[in-house]
Amino acid sequence: MAVTPLRPILKPRTPRSTPRSNQGTPPSRRVGESPLQQLVDEFGRQAAKVNKELNARLDHDARERQDEHHAAIAAAANEHDRVREEAERFQAFMQLRMEQDRQQREQEEEEELDRRRKYTVQSQLEREVQAKQREVAEAKRLQELRIAAAEAERQAAEIRAATPVVTPTAQSIPPPPAKVSDTSSAVATTSAATAAVPATTTPSQDLPHQEQPPRQAQVPSPNAQAATHPPPSSARAKHVQYVELHKRLKKLRETVGNITDKELKKRVGDYRREIKKSVGQLTIDMNKNTAPWNKVRSVLIEAGSLAQPRVDIKEYIVRDLPGTIDQSQTAMGLVQTYLLNIFAKAVFAQFVNEAGVSPQSAEPIGTIAIRIFAANELKWQGVSLIDILIAKFHIKCPILFGSRGATGTGEAMTGIGAGFAALSLRDFGKSTVQNPFPPSNYWQAMACLVNTPAAQINQVHCILLKAMIENHAGKFIRFFGQPAIVALQKAVVEIPGQAPKGAATSALSTLQTTLRRNFHLTL
Repeated sequence: MAVTPLRPILKPRTPRSTPRSNQGTPPSRRVGESPLQQLVDEFGRQAAKVNKELNARLDHDARERQDEHHAAIAAAANEHDRVREEAERFQAFMQLRMEQDRQQREQEEEEELDRRRKYTVQSQLEREVQAKQREVAEAKRLQELRIAAAEAERQAAEIRAATPVVTPTAQSIPPPPAKVSDTSSAVATTSAATAAVPATTTPSQDLPHQEQPPRQAQVPSPNAQAATHPPPSSARAKHVQYVELHKRLKKLRETVGNITDKELKKRVGDYRREIKKSVGQLTIDMNKNTAPWNKVRSVLIEAGSLAQPRVDIKEYIVRDLPGTIDQSQTAMGLVQTYLLNIFAKAVFAQFVNEAGVSPQSAEPIGTIAIRIFAANELKWQGVSLIDILIAKFHIKCPILFGSRGATGTGEAMTGIGAGFAALSLRDFGKSTVQNPFPPSNYWQAMACLVNTPAAQINQVHCILLKAMIENHAGKFIRFFGQPAIVALQKAVVEIPGQAPKGAATSALSTLQTTLRRNFHLTL
């Protein structure tokens, strides 16, 4: 950068005329100049010298700055080239990486598609094998049903050929076929009470993980039935006894609440929570229900070993006691009896809440309930305390037992019907313990429902019948044979024709299609 030299501050003034004699004399020695003039000239010379030096220094500084600027420009250009080259290398690296990722992704997608194709083929083969197995099993089951139905029909035909026949009225269903020695006494009865059939099958372990195929019940002659089963007035009295039992259970709960022993009261609370939790853990998968059942059983057995007040256990039993009972030994632990009621209450709540929405879920609940009340360790002198549970059915659904009373909502009645069937249609044919609630109870409830006078039939009857039949018709037929088919014909054909029109009536009527599809029954 060019720098303009500073102009001298003062210029020496040139005299107008200089004597010739003084022209060769140095300025400081010029003759005739005043000292002031000489001082001014000297100052001018010094200023010119300073100005020259200053200009030289400024020119030097400008050249240095120019060199620095050029060096900075060159360094910036080099840095720019370096950054550009680095960016180009990074771009090339990223393009290579992206290409590798793309190739890897395409390879993984191809492998996933290949795996899915293989899985689909394998799954299809497995489904085909399972479908074939189901078809074979279903065909075998239906064949067994047809053989059993044919055998029942043959036996019934033999009885009809040897005895006078009384045609059942529209208001009754016949009792199951009987193997009798005196065929002249095998006359069909039209009473709902005498139509009930006591099951005399040998007990069978009702395992939670598999269902034993029930055998057709062998029943005594109608004369024996008339002697062993109460008339309708007696059935009403039984219902009243169950209602009273339910009241005593409420008082029992109050008694436990008034226990003053804090330690005992705490343990009772822990037991109650364990029972409710275990019942709530029951699932459709029977293999997963072993742990909850073991927990409930161990809690109830442990509760019986506690030091506790005693109760007269006969007050919590409605059924007729066998003659072998020692009437002087009727004491049982208060806590154990109370916890059996808690278990029964939890089971009934599961029937209402779970089976009301999904009737199939009643099966595992009923299995566990029956196993608990059939356990010898939880009986009193060999007598099951299942009446504690059955009392709740009498309170919430008295029409199951031929009595009138308030009923709940549709879902609740569905759960109760499915639960009652799950309890009563259990097979103990190979068990060493006795069935506490045999299939005859199912027959009695079915008879009470289908023999209801037409004017008294309502939607609740249809809901209960559908819930009791839908998932249990196969067991019903295997237990009772041809009479079960007659009862089903009345339940799903005649009752819908007599009941008021409604959703429950229509749903019950559709079971005709289900029975025709599953059991080849044309009713």
